[in-house]
Amino acid sequence: MHNINFINSASPKQQQSLLTWYRITLITLLFVITSLTIVTTWSLYQLFALRSQVQKLKNETAPFIPILKQKNELEKTLKTLSAKKEKIKKHSETTNQHYTLLKSLFKTCAPPLEINSLSIHNGFNQINIYSPDLPHATRFISNLKKETGIEKLIIASLEPDPNQNGYVISIRQPEIK
Repeated sequence: MHNINFINSASPKQQQSLLTWYRITLITLLFVITSLTIVTTWSLYQLFALRSQVQKLKNETAPFIPILKQKNELEKTLKTLSAKKEKIKKHSETTNQHYTLLKSLFKTCAPPLEINSLSIHNGFNQINIYSPDLPHATRFISNLKKETGIEKLIIASLEPDPNQNGYVISIRQPEIK
């Protein structure tokens, strides 16, 4: 080949190589673009299919939303009511315990014994009785233990009564720690 306007032209072999490289590049580029188009189209199809399924499921489950809200509200109400029920039950039990304790006290406290004072707070705390002699007081304590089922009763104080011939006895249940 010879120079044209001081430009060297390519040999026919080089021209054939350039044409082959151009064709291969063009075919590869078309293949990549076609592949990307197919993959993107398939992905978009799946996206729209999933969106339509989600919308369909939302439409099917829409009537259940108020029911679920009502269920949650009822569960909260149930919790509060069961807590209140437990408080009432506990109060009822302590009231029954106090009633049986008082019933037992009046059953076991026969003349010549007299109940001067009684302190009840979360169970039996302290009772002050008047007794003309000590055997009556010890009998009262043993009978009270049998009636109430309280095993640990102690004589907290024993004082002579200045007004009468007898004793003022304080009986306590020891505090459990």
